[in-house]
Amino acid sequence: MLILHATTDILRVVTGSAADVEPVVSMMETDNAAPPVVQDIPNVGPLASITTATTTTIADCTTANRRRNVKHISLYNNHASQATTCRVEFSDGTLVSVLANVNLLAGEMLLYTQGGMWLHYDSNGAVYPSIGNAASQAEMEAGTATDKYVTPQGMNWHPGVAKCGAKQQEQVLHSMLTGTSPVSQILVLDDLVGLSALIFPAYIGLRLPRFSVFLLH
Repeated sequence: MLILHATTDILRVVTGSAADVEPVVSMMETDNAAPPVVQDIPNVGPLASITTATTTTIADCTTANRRRNVKHISLYNNHASQATTCRVEFSDGTLVSVLANVNLLAGEMLLYTQGGMWLHYDSNGAVYPSIGNAASQAEMEAGTATDKYVTPQGMNWHPGVAKCGAKQQEQVLHSMLTGTSPVSQILVLDDLVGLSALIFPAYIGLRLPRFSVFLLH
């Protein structure tokens, strides 16, 4: 959770481009009594769209002897094409801390949850994965990590992925009649599927295939 203390604490958003960022904030307010007394829920949203590269205050606590508990923040880029950076900052009037800093493409959203998590959603409503949890080449080659996800590129690094090559030489038996020269092809396969189709071609009787198979690794 985020707690804003009276009277200088603020949350602000720094946008880097003239997009169309729509901010929504939800908070609860208490006084500083013991025990604290819940006050009326502040009416703070939805806020005006941010359409320029600027700094915008989206939450504060200007009433003396009050505290505000921020439950929800969403920043949605409603622009049709323009992306923008969005940096969320916490300030007490003197010190500034960066809470989140993302690049929002058109249709994307940055969300702060009541549980204190920041989530970056793409234009289809899916959460961006953590790039830091993708398996590296060394981890893929070791093949022992259990807490990493695999990218399509990373599959090429795993030693368990079968790779082989086949060299096909076709010698035309009736070359004297047709004038055809031998044909040589190099075929690189991700696996052995289809190799039998190469060994037994449909034109048996006209050409005699010869194969040499070698492993790439």
